[in-house]
Amino acid sequence: MKMDAKNIMDKFKLLYEVFQTLPIPLIGVNSDQEIIMVNRAAQKLPVETIPLKVGKKAFEYLPDYITGRIAVSLRTNVNWSISKCALWGGYYRLECFPFSKHLCREGVLLILNPE
Repeated sequence: MKMDAKNIMDKFKLLYEVFQTLPIPLIGVNSDQEIIMVNRAAQKLPVETIPLKVGKKAFEYLPDYITGRIAVSLRTNVNWSISKCALWGGYYRLECFPFSKHLCREGVLLILNPE
């Protein structure tokens, strides 16, 4: 099946909508620790500072021990998780998954499962 530009855009829009509608907060962070993706569930997190949004740095929202682990994951391409991670007055199981370097630029996906 030949993939034309319209077909590719339709698939991208569908994937983006799936990402946005997942009920678990998802945050994408690139190799500069800049937030590059935030789904609707993540936008509703009760952050204590400025609203969570694309273009801001992860350190503006996350403590040093988490941004440090993100940096290690970016260098080593290793997943990690933290149980009962206290953030913004709640507890989350925080999971970090590096992006495939074959598919896109370097970065990680953070998943915040409320505990």
